[in-house]
Amino acid sequence: MRIIGVDLRIMDKVVSKTLRPGWYPFGDYPAPKNLFINLNPLSKRVLGLYRTRKTLPDINVSCIVGKNGSGKSSLLDIMYRILNNLSYKLIVEKDTPIKPELQYAYGVHADLYYESDGKLNIIACDEDQMKFYREVHKGEMKSIPISSNNFDEILSKFFYTIGINYSIYAFNKHDYKTNESNDSINGEWLDGVFHKNDGYLAPLTLVPYRENGVIEIRKENNLAQQRITALSILGMSKHKQFPIGYYPKTLNYKMNLNYKTEKLERFITSNTQFEAEILKSIIHELESKWEKYIGDELENLYRKNSDEYQLVLFYLAYKTFKICLTYNDYFDTLDVKLLKEACDGTPDIFIEYQNKYLPQIAENIIKKIMGNPDDHITLKVFQCLNFIKKKDNQLKGEIDVKDFIQQYHPKTYDEVVKHLYPPFFEMDILFRQVRGRKFKDDNSSWGEMLNNSQFKLSKMSSGEKQMLYAMSYVLYHLKNLQSVNEDNYRVPYHHINLIFDEAELYYHPDYQRRFIAMLIESLHWAKIDRRKIRSINILIATHSPFVLTDILTEHTLYLMEGRRQIVKAQTFGGNYYDMLRSSFFFDKTAIGDISARAIRKWIKEKNETGEKPEQEILDMVGDPFVTRYLENIEDDVQN
Repeated sequence: MRIIGVDLRIMDKVVSKTLRPGWYPFGDYPAPKNLFINLNPLSKRVLGLYRTRKTLPDINVSCIVGKNGSGKSSLLDIMYRILNNLSYKLIVEKDTPIKPELQYAYGVHADLYYESDGKLNIIACDEDQMKFYREVHKGEMKSIPISSNNFDEILSKFFYTIGINYSIYAFNKHDYKTNESNDSINGEWLDGVFHKNDGYLAPLTLVPYRENGVIEIRKENNLAQQRITALSILGMSKHKQFPIGYYPKTLNYKMNLNYKTEKLERFITSNTQFEAEILKSIIHELESKWEKYIGDELENLYRKNSDEYQLVLFYLAYKTFKICLTYNDYFDTLDVKLLKEACDGTPDIFIEYQNKYLPQIAENIIKKIMGNPDDHITLKVFQCLNFIKKKDNQLKGEIDVKDFIQQYHPKTYDEVVKHLYPPFFEMDILFRQVRGRKFKDDNSSWGEMLNNSQFKLSKMSSGEKQMLYAMSYVLYHLKNLQSVNEDNYRVPYHHINLIFDEAELYYHPDYQRRFIAMLIESLHWAKIDRRKIRSINILIATHSPFVLTDILTEHTLYLMEGRRQIVKAQTFGGNYYDMLRSSFFFDKTAIGDISARAIRKWIKEKNETGEKPEQEILDMVGDPFVTRYLENIEDDVQN
């Protein structure tokens, strides 16, 4: 699979921003004619640049470059809008118990071209009118109506997009509203594509999660800790390393007794379709039912009705309720239709529901969960149940990762998670440097992330955290996507589209230089099942020549002031300075403005007076050519 390009028509400036109407290909692809592009297959040599191991799926890498304000993120936003709108048309009308929180993104007049399984596909979007075309024979495009009736036909060969952008200015829905009279153009659609609370139904997610445009950094840190901890332990159990060059030594844990208050408040504010008291009453009923199941074991762990005892019961009830509101199978069991009828009626009707129906509904839900111990949906519930069985009543402590592996012998990510501490514990992991050539891969682009022989995840620099956070997001979602099986509501996605916007954020140039190689090594490390995921398209928007040096010119879109630019100079393995001029349109001097002005001033004074500048000035200048000129050593200058 590869994304070919986006064909833009005239649209509201709040959507297109600086971009002009026209063809924006993510590589050297001709403009479409009559909804068709004659595509040449990628050569084995090009595919071999990135598919460095036979175990990897096919990988295509392309790039968008340009100055600030040239339209890179705007083009990606238009792509996200098109994908969101396709999801809306296919899914919202589909007969599912849970209606995804998708909202249509108005104001788009553009077509997205992509290739999947060797066939050209087009998503055409004009305001609320959408069309889908698929190549059936060479040059012959078939129109497939975008409706819930064609859900399987379109999405079974579609791709799943993970958009990653850590800029604090990105995806603020308040920045997407038009100042014109057309108030249908806004950023409300963003709320439906953050995080994954639909069981990977809609083929798009944006990370990290934002609420009203704000990344909640504490939540982001906690989720990243959980992902990286599980990935590193799984790696060690398989004699591999994540991050490469280090292994997890010890895991520190501490119970967060504020967890219940924090989660309950967020749960209520994010489920406004129900009154707070109704949500609390359902959680209370689920707590009572869970207590019947595990109360005796829980009393062996904590004193009955203690804060710790109540926290464990709350977590099981809260997680159970959240599963019911997220996954269609459990939503059916919850019988939300009956619940809503009770909520919309008089207080007496709800009391009748609470007494007559809710106890049996809660019982059925818990029985259903207990019957699915190996499902990723119920993973965190069984993590908590395993914690209770351990009878470890310490509120904080430390475990040796080697002992953990010897005790549980985890073979999968889920098996690691199932035996870690539940989310109402805060965790931090200590990494140590791998010693000895036997265990060390000297050819790895990861190298050693720190000069220290050991480090804690919480103490890493922002750049090191950024690298691990982004990579762990990708691996986490790939792991989940591989586990999705076809059912009445979902289709598995066999193609993945990874988008990194402002990929160089937080990174030292050396990390930028190694970024693509580190990403591909991580994909290899993940042992992707090629029967489940057949291809991966990677699209990177960047300002960094260090990133671009690993990407072919013919796979790059160059932008300047909202227009596509043609650049012939090859970037793959290219010289950084040359790329600044040719690929990033760096038309000024390569030194800072202050130093450039000072040097011009000193040269002018020397030319006017004929006198050599003071030694202090000569010592300031870093370019030996300029220094020699100022010293007026003409032979050296001529040489």
